[in-house]
Amino acid sequence: MARTARVPRIETREDPVVGLLGYLRVAAVQTDARGRILHVNDSARTLFGRGAEELNGERLSALARFRKGDVERLRVMVERPTTQRETLTLRFTGGSGRTYRVEVDAVDDPRNDRRRLLFFYDVTELHELRRLRESLSRAIARWRSAIGERPPISSAPQSAVSSPAARPTEEDERQRIRAALRAAGQNRSEAARLLGISRATFYRRLGALGIAPDEEAG
Repeated sequence: MARTARVPRIETREDPVVGLLGYLRVAAVQTDARGRILHVNDSARTLFGRGAEELNGERLSALARFRKGDVERLRVMVERPTTQRETLTLRFTGGSGRTYRVEVDAVDDPRNDRRRLLFFYDVTELHELRRLRESLSRAIARWRSAIGERPPISSAPQSAVSSPAARPTEEDERQRIRAALRAAGQNRSEAARLLGISRATFYRRLGALGIAPDEEAG
């Protein structure tokens, strides 16, 4: 009787950081230090219209059709030391043909500094609002000029909307902290390390967000 070759069993464990990213409503992408994609969360799948099965192992250029030069800027930022990174504003074309604008931050993975976590904040609507207000301001200025009206001396021209890109809410942060605690087995020091913050900061955030000790496991 022929012997069947034994197939080794592969054991897999979910990366706690990956589990944490799943709670975020901001698009998040995990890469290696050279920019190859390891994981995308649900918000990133929605923003870019592509799933993990298409993107895992691909370079960042596979995320979307970025504006010329933006992929290179993103790659350079990912490979830079932490102290030399800065927020980038990029444009890309989605599957529907719509142009998106995103602000991107890159941080080291708290469990593995050879990996990166990229956060893509969709500021498309904010940019369009800025452009609309600028167009409206110019139209009003032309109308006043046409009828010979001067603006009041006390009124200064309003600058374009400059509020920052939408960031996670307090509820998002509560979910992140609870997820980190679960991933760390309720060890607060380990949870703080997963989040990339000091233990003191972690305790302050627990108090500020009203997370009582008896609900941390919830």
